[in-house]
Amino acid sequence: MQEHHATTSELLEFMLNHADAWLITVSSDLTITAWNTIARRVSGYDQSDFSTLPELAGLLIPDPTERTHMLSIFTGLGEVGERVSQIRTPVVTRAGANRMIEWSIDFLPDPGVADQKIAVAVGIDLTDRLAGEAALYRNETIHRLLLENLQEGIWWIDSKGRTLYVNSHLLKTLAVPSAKLIGRRISDFLPVGIDALNAPVSLDTTLTRADGSAAYVRVTGGPLDSHNDGVGGALLSIVDLSEKRRLNSEYTFLIKAVTQAHESVVITDADSAIRYINPAFTRVTGYSEKEVIGRNPRILQSGEHNQDFYEALWAQISSGREWKGVLRNRRKDGTLYSEEGSISPVYDENGIITGYIGVKRDITHELELQEYLQTSQKLQAVGTLAGGIAHDFNNILMAIMGYTELARTDAMNDSTLARQLDSIRTAANRARDLADQLLTFSRGGSGGSGSGPTDLAEAVSEAVALLRATTPTTIAISVDQEITPYRVCVGRTGIVQIVMNLGLNAVAAMLPDSGGHITITSRTVQARHPDLVLTVTDDGIGMDDKTRARIFEPFFSTRPVGKGTGMGLAVVHGMMSAAGGTIHVTSTVGEGTSFVLTLPAFIEHPSKEGGNSENRDKPDGIEASEGQLSANNELIMIVDDKPALVEMLSTLLKRRGYRVAGFTDPLAAYDYFAEDPSQFSLVLTDITMPALRGDRLAERIHSVRPRIPIVAYTDYSAEVNETQAAAAGITRLLHKPLETDKLADVLRNVLLKEII
Repeated sequence: MQEHHATTSELLEFMLNHADAWLITVSSDLTITAWNTIARRVSGYDQSDFSTLPELAGLLIPDPTERTHMLSIFTGLGEVGERVSQIRTPVVTRAGANRMIEWSIDFLPDPGVADQKIAVAVGIDLTDRLAGEAALYRNETIHRLLLENLQEGIWWIDSKGRTLYVNSHLLKTLAVPSAKLIGRRISDFLPVGIDALNAPVSLDTTLTRADGSAAYVRVTGGPLDSHNDGVGGALLSIVDLSEKRRLNSEYTFLIKAVTQAHESVVITDADSAIRYINPAFTRVTGYSEKEVIGRNPRILQSGEHNQDFYEALWAQISSGREWKGVLRNRRKDGTLYSEEGSISPVYDENGIITGYIGVKRDITHELELQEYLQTSQKLQAVGTLAGGIAHDFNNILMAIMGYTELARTDAMNDSTLARQLDSIRTAANRARDLADQLLTFSRGGSGGSGSGPTDLAEAVSEAVALLRATTPTTIAISVDQEITPYRVCVGRTGIVQIVMNLGLNAVAAMLPDSGGHITITSRTVQARHPDLVLTVTDDGIGMDDKTRARIFEPFFSTRPVGKGTGMGLAVVHGMMSAAGGTIHVTSTVGEGTSFVLTLPAFIEHPSKEGGNSENRDKPDGIEASEGQLSANNELIMIVDDKPALVEMLSTLLKRRGYRVAGFTDPLAAYDYFAEDPSQFSLVLTDITMPALRGDRLAERIHSVRPRIPIVAYTDYSAEVNETQAAAAGITRLLHKPLETDKLADVLRNVLLKEII
């Protein structure tokens, strides 16, 4: 029996010292009777450090509350066979380490003392396990936070394709609450999701939201290993590409818009190095992308803006403000052009300027048209003034020429007075020609040029023949014309005058001794409507921009005084405007000048009316002979608001055998006529009079005597033309200044027609 007891004690001792848990036995008087090896090793306290439970608790449990609670369990010493378990107590070892011990306390009979109990406490060290659980929880929390805050959707499905988990981002994409999604099949939303159960997937496809709308998404993922947890299934990443796709679409659209824009677009970095140009830039400047990328836009500078201009521009855009204005730049081929546009800074997300963008439009042609319009308006104003001056000038000139003719008839042919009067008549004729040019200019070039239809090539050839006859042999004239059925609305005489004026100007632009070359071409151009383009080019001294801007002004000339009137190009401009055409000039100093004239063209249709226009001024069927020009004492009424002209014409007609009644007031003339209309054979009247215009006077006279012939004269055909004069009952319309012999012939022929 004793042997058996010893063996049992040894076994208990062995278990006590080799157990993985803390083992403590406490007697009813709280004396510690056993303290095993693991407890000593972990706590650092030996049984010599204490003898009772309160002493041990004082060493291990620093927290008074925890210590009191632990002692109360042992103090009560429950009934035999009773167990108190899962009591967790934080302890501190001798080394200062914090441990968590979970106790199970059994109350047993004390084998050494009858009727006494002992408490056997087994303590399991939970410290490492709790630390692992805490780490696991922490990792799970971190992973969940990561999943919930990812900017892409996460979709976990089981082996049947049913939803196990989705993160918040995917819920937003699907527009459905989580509770309604868990357990639903992925195929309800994503037709390709089930494929991830068998193999990895990576593709862009369409996802159907809960409301039926679609999102364009990128799906990547694949099957999960089910060996560890037995769940398996598949895990998918869902990236919503809808916004990116929209932005890409907008970007593509913007790129196409910039690429196809007619405006030049240039983008530079902050140091003004070119980073991008669109095709319009190449079309305007001639520079390719390869030639300008990395270079500074100053390669376009023409030299027409000073340094202060560019410094002000740079200061404005580098300070963050937009610049708007017009730049005069130079193309790759050296030609100048004007462009209107803006240059703006480009900012990054931090508000720092990272570059500049310039959007510019070539307005060279617009400025040319504007300049042409301004010139036309200025010439129109000058033309109105010139017409008024010519009107008054012709009135004066008419008196000078008339009285000169009267005086000449009184002078002996070989007298000094006769020669002097002939000189006055010659000077008056030159003055008349100048007045005619002024009137032609004031009427927009219509005077004397006719209205066509004219074969441009034939008229140019006629003009060139005249030009060759007056051009030095050192100057070559080349002609290259296209034979065409088209005609222009400028009379043959007008075309000849245009070519002669331009040709003589070209000759004058040649250096005296070196000669030169003039090229004259005509071509048909088909655009929205056909045009005939006449070009006159010379290789003379050329013009600067200031001179070119003034060449169409009346009386402007670069020739020495007495070498030109300055009316030639003004008349050409007026004739072109009247015909609905345009004239453009390009010139370079030292290289020459080119005039490009564009006239509307048309196909001439055969006229149904015959007859020779040269005979239209003569009375039908009557050709007055020299003997028929004498007067028969007819009474002619003369009406002109200028007393000098009334006196001159009266004297002239009286010498021709007529009786005359002269008036300076058209209203008084009408009243006198109405008293006895039958006494007058003819009325001679000016058109332009302040009280009553001549055509209105003719209408009143015809209201009293319808068939009386009326001859009118004017120098302002824009006021009354041939058609308007005929409608007013005027038999013939003459132009100032009147030549006395021609006037006498017209009056005689008109009177003879009335007699017949």
